[in-house]
Amino acid sequence: MLESMFKAWFLLLLLVLIGCKNEVVKEEPKWTQEDSTTLNRELAAQEAIDIQLFVERQRNLDFDTTGSGLQIALVNDSVGANAVPGQKAYVHFRMTMLDGTVCYENTATDLNGFKVDRSEVESGIQEAIKYMSVGDSARVIVPSHLGHGLTGDMRKIPPLTPLVIDLKLYHLR
Repeated sequence: MLESMFKAWFLLLLLVLIGCKNEVVKEEPKWTQEDSTTLNRELAAQEAIDIQLFVERQRNLDFDTTGSGLQIALVNDSVGANAVPGQKAYVHFRMTMLDGTVCYENTATDLNGFKVDRSEVESGIQEAIKYMSVGDSARVIVPSHLGHGLTGDMRKIPPLTPLVIDLKLYHLR
């Protein structure tokens, strides 16, 4: 009987020791600022490739690239007044993604007006309008950082989406 009690205690002790063994807790890797910077660079590089491939398919247009990465091609170059900060610009626009999906557009009878150099519209449109004169039409490629950035617009434009905007500047006031 002593032997079977000893075996029972031994088994109980063995089970306790096995159950209490130190479990190795894996520490989740921490996301660093360097990780964010690397990811941002990779996303920007892929976006630049996507934009370049789109531009190359636009054989009939000659795009100029600004220092911010905006690309603009004048479709109709007229000799009107140039937009200056503080003026209200009235434009017809059609905004699409690179794949042609229409996000937004207005009609020629429903012109959108906005103040030049104010935050009412995407900074890419603000920049593009300064290269245009009244009567000009342009196709503008807006990288995501000049459009709706990391979040999109929460409706029709997904996060990190470059935009193609066809603009016509009707008048300035």
